Amino acid sequence: MNPSLSFAQVRRNHHNNTGFSYGVIEMKDLYFMLDAVRIVEKGGFLNEKEQAGLRKWFSDYMDWLEMSAIILRLY
Repeated sequence: MNPSLSFAQVRRNHHNNTGFSYGVIEMKDLYFMLDAVRIVEKGGFLNEKEQAGLRKWFSDYMDWLEMSAIILRLY
């Protein structure tokens, strides 16, 4: 999965067929998944490459959140 929500909640013929901020809002429960990742990491079920990949994905997602036109449309 790409670390963005550029096409989340797309409504045809709106905003050039790109996503709406509602998709970002619906990602609010992501912290549940992060709790699961911590448990899996503690259990030793993720190797270093997988852990680094997850951290990169979240870093890229944060970058996308800070620069996204979808987020800018919220303000």
